[in-house]
Amino acid sequence: MKVPTAKGDKGNGIKSYVLTSGNHAPGTLDTYTITFDDNSTQTVQVYNGANGAGVGDMLKFDYDPTNKNTDAFLLANMVGDSTHRSITDTERTLWNGKQTATETLTAETTVVDADYIPFYDTSASANRKTLWSNIKSLLGAIFLSKSGGDMTGAINEALVSSMALAGTMDIGAAAGNYIIVTAGTGPITSFGTAQAGSRRSLRFSVSATISYNATSMLLPGAANISVVSGDVLTFVSGGGGIWRCVHIQRWVPSDERTFIGAASKLTGIATLTTANWSGSSAPYTYTLTATGILSTDAAVKIGCVTGTNATAGKLIQAAFKLLWTSGINPQFTTNTITFTVDTKPTVDIPIVWEVVR
Repeated sequence: MKVPTAKGDKGNGIKSYVLTSGNHAPGTLDTYTITFDDNSTQTVQVYNGANGAGVGDMLKFDYDPTNKNTDAFLLANMVGDSTHRSITDTERTLWNGKQTATETLTAETTVVDADYIPFYDTSASANRKTLWSNIKSLLGAIFLSKSGGDMTGAINEALVSSMALAGTMDIGAAAGNYIIVTAGTGPITSFGTAQAGSRRSLRFSVSATISYNATSMLLPGAANISVVSGDVLTFVSGGGGIWRCVHIQRWVPSDERTFIGAASKLTGIATLTTANWSGSSAPYTYTLTATGILSTDAAVKIGCVTGTNATAGKLIQAAFKLLWTSGINPQFTTNTITFTVDTKPTVDIPIVWEVVR
């Protein structure tokens, strides 16, 4: 059975498609005119692509110069050179395992026995590693253990050739253990700080006084110490600015002393200054602090220190004789010696005293 339908409009087909301008040259536009059945027209443009920059087809000579005769683009079939090459998985693993530059590593202050230390083994011409415990064992065989042990050979301590006399002399920060004290201004009241147990020896090239302090300057007899050129004193730090005098070596040559009495048990040194004699007229007295002297001491030697200057030495000797020729014998009470003279000395008299008990 036929079903009646409506008749559609007449189509408008293409009558012609003609190049109206252009010559197909690479990189140019060609224009075409399209004419339809109803004689209407329309133009279109077509771009002619530019020629490629290559020189033609790639030959086997170019991509397979070693005659692999297989897939030339497979990495396994390629041959590298010094600057162009592929790496294996093993090489990549080694590469990734390389230590970064030492200066970029994280700092660590605590090293334990199980830590590894890298080193170059000259016997194997190769890099090696070893445990920190091994290094400690090797060092322990070379250096003296902090907990004890025997040391062979001399210990050559550094000399500090000059440290000026001052109220605070920081011997704890000195660059050596043996210090020569030179001219300056005293008295000495502090030696600075140092680790407990530190030892310093001071050789004085000038006269000075070291002031006793029950907390920080612990001196024999709990009293000030007067020193002269040549004296050597040794101090040990107790830490925290505390120093203890453990040894005194007096430098008073025997040919510069004039003694009265016998052998000694207790010694001291001081200077009888002209300004400290008491009395406006004879007799004149001088009370000297002499720590350790007792009122019961019967045998005390007293001598003078003339020094190295001959002229000054003669004046001191003359003044020293006045102590005996123009007065009475010294009197002793606890921690004091009292001199009494008719003629007051005109020069300072450095003396040493020694007690026999």
